[in-house]
Amino acid sequence: MNRIKIEKIKWTNTDIIIEIIGQLLLFSLWLLVLSNYTDIPEKTPVHYSGLKADAYGHKLSIFIILGLVTLLYIGISILERFPHLYNYPVTITKQNAVKIYTLGTRMLRAIKIVTTLILGFGIFNKVSSIYRNIDEITPYFFVFTFLSLIGTSIYFVLKMNNLEK
Repeated sequence: MNRIKIEKIKWTNTDIIIEIIGQLLLFSLWLLVLSNYTDIPEKTPVHYSGLKADAYGHKLSIFIILGLVTLLYIGISILERFPHLYNYPVTITKQNAVKIYTLGTRMLRAIKIVTTLILGFGIFNKVSSIYRNIDEITPYFFVFTFLSLIGTSIYFVLKMNNLEK
């Protein structure tokens, strides 16, 4: 397959704002964990069946989630540099390549924020167990997860399809 490669996608103010929001979210998660770690109970929920915790692990497990969200953030940031390798719902031409690639990289930035929020909720839930004795997860979490991931993807696919018209 012949892919059109663009040297550099120019960031707009929107891209800069999205990136700053993502980095602030990630930084906030690290700050939340490090500033509350000594107060976190030794045993914290690590698995939920439905809405109720059904397995517990050592409080160090919070760093697994934190490490995962950080690795995902870095990995997606690296992937943003290669928009010509993504799969797109439209045909890429020399005329639309810059616009489509810009939307593709912006979609990945939005997905970084969404995944940081989703995994960050797990971190927040563990840390907040310090202040409350509830080992449950809100049902809205599942609704947010589904709608935010699917909604983000649908929004950008529709925008890319509209560029073709």
